[in-house]
Amino acid sequence: MHGVVVKDLVVRHRGAKDFWQTEPVNFSINPGKGLALIGANGSGKTSILRAVAGILPLTFGTVKLPENTITILDLNLAFHPDFTGWENLRLMNACHGRGDENLEGFEEYLAMFAEILPWLHSPIREYSSGMRMRLGIAWMLFQKFDLLILDELLSVGDMAFQRKCQAAIREHLNRGASLLLATHNLQEASMLCEDAILLTSGRIQTAGKMEMVLQKYLEISEEQGILAKIEPCGNPPSDVCPGLKINSARILDRFFEEAFEVHTHDSLTVEVLVSVETAKLNNPLFRLTVHRNDQIFVAGINNYRLSRMIDLQEGEACICIKIKSLNLLKGRYYFSLSVWPDEYTSLVMGTPYAEYPYFASILVHSDRGDGAGMVSMPCEFYLKTEDGILPFENSDKGIEGASTQTKDSACSVD
Repeated sequence: MHGVVVKDLVVRHRGAKDFWQTEPVNFSINPGKGLALIGANGSGKTSILRAVAGILPLTFGTVKLPENTITILDLNLAFHPDFTGWENLRLMNACHGRGDENLEGFEEYLAMFAEILPWLHSPIREYSSGMRMRLGIAWMLFQKFDLLILDELLSVGDMAFQRKCQAAIREHLNRGASLLLATHNLQEASMLCEDAILLTSGRIQTAGKMEMVLQKYLEISEEQGILAKIEPCGNPPSDVCPGLKINSARILDRFFEEAFEVHTHDSLTVEVLVSVETAKLNNPLFRLTVHRNDQIFVAGINNYRLSRMIDLQEGEACICIKIKSLNLLKGRYYFSLSVWPDEYTSLVMGTPYAEYPYFASILVHSDRGDGAGMVSMPCEFYLKTEDGILPFENSDKGIEGASTQTKDSACSVD
């Protein structure tokens, strides 16, 4: 039994309106080991699987596979809706070039594994999609193979069924079979594979031990998510009740220039121009709220909470809200403003003078020392001893990068 060796694999796709190809891909899988291909949609996972399996022609490169290889990319391709579950088990055998003799006496066992025994002799057009998938997965896991190539097929059924499938695959791996898996299910990948390849637009971005690759993938996904613009800004403020109008609002940096990108701990000023339409407006409440771009409420403040009151006279007024230190960490944040007659009205009545949702967005940049998460927590580390307090030493040394290769790695990538 030998493993998998892929050298300089290039897959090219030429559609009616687009042209796409992978950069040369190299990897190997030792017997008894699993390799996961992970990445965003369109990164090339399925194309590489199909090329390795021989379904897509190789533009360039070589692929060496064990003779006894099973490729499952879409279980529905092997099913006929008018055939019963029992008959479709034999149809799957035929599609994979296998005889019926290895199924004799095991049909009910597979149906029990798939949890469809009462419907084994019913046409699968009467099955739910989950029942069909479970039957196909049961057939797949019952086969003897040296390499299993899978594309997003184990995330069906409930948690108990998924764990049962993972246990069955681990049994195959323990006896020396190999697994090549493309998936978005990171938990599944980490349970079945020791190594992974992170693909981006048809090229290998990172490869090596699963923990290291998953960490890189999560960092990239988080970066894309926290920086994305998902809410439009620039819509005009709305006037709800007579008495006051919001004319404009903007965020200024410490130089009193309009701010669009800032750093954690910067000072900011929110400048609001309003028009008072009555002779005198007694103690209005100005509320400022901040949301992250995934709609999570981050912070809110108003002048009543700070016990700050002011009467406004008829005409225009400029209200400034000083943020002394912005403790938000890296991400995109949206600021909203509303003006209310008083705190009771803001909490109970729900009718403001005016409101200005998402009047501005800012992109916050952070340094490593600012921490992780949503907010920064400035702190110091000390060692408490019998002689007193000893602060940790200051060090500018960085963390050494982990190697993507180890001598006993199950996956080697050039």
